[in-house]
Amino acid sequence: MLTRQLFWQNVVRETLTSLSILAQQQPELFDGRLSLLTHSGDQIPIAEVVPLFACGLSGTSAEKALSMAVECTVFRVRTPDGEVYTLPLHEIRALHALTEDLAKKVEAAGKEAEEASSRPFGFAAFASLVEEERNRAKNAADEAAAWNHDHE
Repeated sequence: MLTRQLFWQNVVRETLTSLSILAQQQPELFDGRLSLLTHSGDQIPIAEVVPLFACGLSGTSAEKALSMAVECTVFRVRTPDGEVYTLPLHEIRALHALTEDLAKKVEAAGKEAEEASSRPFGFAAFASLVEEERNRAKNAADEAAAWNHDHE
């Protein structure tokens, strides 16, 4: 279940990141026809969406892994009425589009972002799971090696 939740959060992250770029290119799509549904039952129409921490930081391998783990996990969403919400990924239950055509436009924007690697839509979310698991295993090995070194 944890893996499925993490996968969903990665899908939402990839979609919202794509929407932040799409909003700059096609602002007419962001008139409230797209919205987020939260676990508390709120429906938040999207006029603009921006990731609060969109890129990783350099530093030690542990610092890099930590910054990669939290990048694009919190988004600021402005509604057409000017309200502003700051939401972590785990609070987003669903993405809503008023029409199937609009949903296809959003999906097409996501596909364009992934076309450079010729991977299917949603693959970036799956690849994020694999990368996070590799980082977690590497960090655990690094910590074990450091502990062994300190206790020799």
